[in-house]
Amino acid sequence: MNTADHILIQVPYGEERESAASPEYFWNSATRGRDAFVIIQRTISGMGLFQFEGETYEVPPGHAFIAIIPESSCYLYPPTGTVPWVYSWLNFYGPLGLELAHNLRSQYGPILPLPERSTAELAFRALLRGAHNEDFFSRSEAAYGFIVRWHQQLQKPRESADVIEAGARYCDTFFRLPLAVKELAAQGGMSREHFSRLFTQAKGISPAAYLRKRRLLAAQELLRETALPLAEIAVRCGFGSARLLTDSFRSLQGMTPGAYRKKAAEN
Repeated sequence: MNTADHILIQVPYGEERESAASPEYFWNSATRGRDAFVIIQRTISGMGLFQFEGETYEVPPGHAFIAIIPESSCYLYPPTGTVPWVYSWLNFYGPLGLELAHNLRSQYGPILPLPERSTAELAFRALLRGAHNEDFFSRSEAAYGFIVRWHQQLQKPRESADVIEAGARYCDTFFRLPLAVKELAAQGGMSREHFSRLFTQAKGISPAAYLRKRRLLAAQELLRETALPLAEIAVRCGFGSARLLTDSFRSLQGMTPGAYRKKAAEN
């Protein structure tokens, strides 16, 4: 093995987006061959499981597991899963990549936050898109940069107040999307329960209720200012269906969207 093999990280394989939706999706890291390499697999939506050292860990959106082949670990689609596990992944080869992965996992555990649009996630995505594959050395440099940025994010967790405000801004910006509270929590590297508790303390309202309120405000504006049908307004505001929009209106406003639109027209 020459000197370059020791100081470079090879990233020959990776996929931006794949999915699994069956218990048949099961990988045993002990039977993947004798060649040593690293798997970093990040959940985009849904959830996967990672079994390591006698424990089973959930891999929720905005988190990634690190597997180091060969070892006694497994990753799989949940046996009771109801939605696809959508994920991206890449492999590291070479002594340096193996050492960095070992150090990262030993310090922070097998499941690590990798929030969407964070500095490290953008570097991870760039590797997957081949943005740095002009040559072997550039790609190795980009891989090392990704690990350094990821370590920096994990080493310096954001202040709780910053995480809550960022979560609220994320709701305000992306309320039209099918957001889940665990996705908001993942932005700041928190568990769903911890994030919900801090958010409720800071805002006086749960993150789920905050999101519904933000969607309702957008729907009210469209009901007042446009003649769009209810189903279209529901989709545009993130409710998904006219029925869900109507239920939220009745719960929070004490009237149907139609009654609200009529009242707004009279005024």
